[in-house]
Amino acid sequence: MSERLPVLPTSVGVGPGFGLGDVESSESARNDRYLREIAEHVPGMAYRVHLPLEGDGQAHYSFVSPGIRYIYGVDPEQLLADARLLRRFRHPDDMAHVDAAVSAALARAAPLNVAFRIVVGGQLKWVQMSSSAVVGGLREQVRVGVVL
Repeated sequence: MSERLPVLPTSVGVGPGFGLGDVESSESARNDRYLREIAEHVPGMAYRVHLPLEGDGQAHYSFVSPGIRYIYGVDPEQLLADARLLRRFRHPDDMAHVDAAVSAALARAAPLNVAFRIVVGGQLKWVQMSSSAVVGGLREQVRVGVVL
């Protein structure tokens, strides 16, 4: 059964010492808990990646959900330590296709949707990678997405 918390108007305090900050704090904590729950149970890998816009930068992940274990058989910490890790699983015939799709999305800060094959433990799997740009700068683009 899902937990239902009352929604209070932001201009109302309830009882002594309970003011707007308390409402925002409990709402924020609840939202954080829900977000953690989603990330831990989504049937796939959710991620946040920083991609360089210039050739000399290194990509890195700032968030990887536990769903990576189901798809790739690796721990989130492994991808956080080595952003190139997942590329090693990609089927060689799909390398150019995926690289072109990622480059095009990155160049336009456009949504990315690309299907490709990976090989994990000798088993061929199809995955769908989708992401959107959330932050752009002169040197990097931050994208959030999923691999299903």
